[in-house]
Amino acid sequence: MFGANSNAEQVPHVTVYLRDSAIVPAAVKFRAEALASAMFAGIGVRVDWRAGQLAPSSPNGSVAIELVTETPATLMRGAVAYALPYEGVHIPVFYDRISGAPARISFFFVSQAGISGGHFVRANTGELPRAPL
Repeated sequence: MFGANSNAEQVPHVTVYLRDSAIVPAAVKFRAEALASAMFAGIGVRVDWRAGQLAPSSPNGSVAIELVTETPATLMRGAVAYALPYEGVHIPVFYDRISGAPARISFFFVSQAGISGGHFVRANTGELPRAPL
């Protein structure tokens, strides 16, 4: 047990709080989380998925993703998600603007969380390892 704890502490990780305001089917959400976790694992980062919202007691460096629907057509035309560069922890994903495909949703989890938590993933995606989904 001792060895397992010291190894777990050395693995970089990010805690992601997922708030599902869009009521995404459980199978789609589960597969998207699994794909995003696999992508982060490919760069040596473990994802700790939690349901709900960030709280003052949330681990430092946590990210909050909210899946939303009924996005006004005039709000950020063409965008499927966004993160504010100076706030950096809350990421709305416009679920109604993307298909229910888990691979697409997981891509947005990874790209937005990676840019927001820049200490894990570089914004220049040309530097990321590539692997099939």
